[in-house]
Amino acid sequence: MSANKGGGNRPPPKEPIIGFFGLLFSILCPTIIGWVIIGCYVHWSYIEYLGRPVWFPKENLSKPFYSLSYILIGAASYLVWKVGNGFCNLILPQSFNVIQLAASYAWFILFFETESRELGLAASCVQWVAALMTLILFGKVQKKSLLLTLPYLIWHGFVLALNIQLYIEFNST
Repeated sequence: MSANKGGGNRPPPKEPIIGFFGLLFSILCPTIIGWVIIGCYVHWSYIEYLGRPVWFPKENLSKPFYSLSYILIGAASYLVWKVGNGFCNLILPQSFNVIQLAASYAWFILFFETESRELGLAASCVQWVAALMTLILFGKVQKKSLLLTLPYLIWHGFVLALNIQLYIEFNST
């Protein structure tokens, strides 16, 4: 006799498989987009040219920090999606997540490709505020997602501090 509820010989639910692919999709999308944008637009020598502060990690550490931050925000997004039964039931937290990811990707292009400290600073400010809102809104839905989002916010706080410092240094002369 089957241990399934409701009797009969129904196959086991496919939810674990769907959940696995949902998690994989949520992690891979922001991470791969980040890798592509970093690979296409980022010229790490630009930060060195501007005078990278000693407290900001070099390229060989920055890339893993970005990768880890995108993996964590993807996992947090999945946890929120799972609790809310999809994107539409939690449109506000997921919308802030999309905004902060778009601003994060835009920062690479605006700061490195156009070499505009002003536009880079603006994108970094929008990204950090949207990431803070994402953290708050994700935390209201799923506490574990708050813990996953916190390192992301801290890393992007370093990026914002870098932008502020470079903006002040180059605009005070």
